[in-house]
Amino acid sequence: MRILAVDDEPLLLEVVQTSLRQLGYVDVTLAHSGAEALAAMDSADPPFDCFVFDIQMPEMDGIALVAATREKAAYRRTPILMLTRVSERESIDAAFAAGATDYINKPLDRIDMKARMGMVERLVAERQRVKAANAVAQGAEQHQAPAFETPLFLEGIGGLVEYLALENYVLTLGRKQIFSTAALGFHIENAAAIYRRAQGPQFEYMLGDVATVIFEVMKAHNLMFAHAGGGDFICLLPRVSEVDHEEIEDEARLALADFTGLYEADGLPMPRLRVGTPVRSNIFSLTRADQLLTRAIALAQKAGDTLPEPAWKRALP
Repeated sequence: MRILAVDDEPLLLEVVQTSLRQLGYVDVTLAHSGAEALAAMDSADPPFDCFVFDIQMPEMDGIALVAATREKAAYRRTPILMLTRVSERESIDAAFAAGATDYINKPLDRIDMKARMGMVERLVAERQRVKAANAVAQGAEQHQAPAFETPLFLEGIGGLVEYLALENYVLTLGRKQIFSTAALGFHIENAAAIYRRAQGPQFEYMLGDVATVIFEVMKAHNLMFAHAGGGDFICLLPRVSEVDHEEIEDEARLALADFTGLYEADGLPMPRLRVGTPVRSNIFSLTRADQLLTRAIALAQKAGDTLPEPAWKRALP
């Protein structure tokens, strides 16, 4: 893998390079500022496979560098690891929201770094496999549809991050932070039927429509959300947010109704969206950080069995 490490402290940058080399990652480029890093990205051939950014840097900090990196077409999905201290919790939150994939605590721990880089290596390998498959499909003038269960990143939608990044973020939450966070699941009831009937990229377009609607109805809650695969989305929001899941479902379905003509023209059924009840942890529950997401999705999948007919549908003649 080609790795770009960025830190304004030369000594720490040397430590990062040494640690990576000890793990077998020898193709490491160093940059001492955000501007130097962006210049290195533009001139890299082939592009970098992974980034390691320090959060605290002068002029352009690591969060701003993440945002600038994601604006580059070649690096919209490249894994980004943040170097941070445990005390920088708010900065970690902002980094994930900007598009970071994971983080590594300072001082560096060999076992922790090995685990994080192993995850990155698997992620890079999977993306290279998908890229190769798409290249073959394009050569045959066909669209290579992803597997139904594959979590997809849909570009250009506010608040949306990769599912892996959302999982990693939840796992970084300490006991206090997990009690301050709620998870809300969204489930497209007929996603499998749409997937079977979709041609070319139609299924991804449908997911993009749903993601756009989720952002619009939830943006007041300072959300971070991701597509979890199939017809499921998961949203994290501050625990203090007042969330009425039935009202959100009604608003989302009304917003989706604006797309009716497009789906009729494509010969596809309209996506039917369910919203589960929020999942929260408390001192009396056994809900761990890694259970928040799966429980929220499960509740959304069951929501259609318990929720009344939505108000927008009851109002129809």
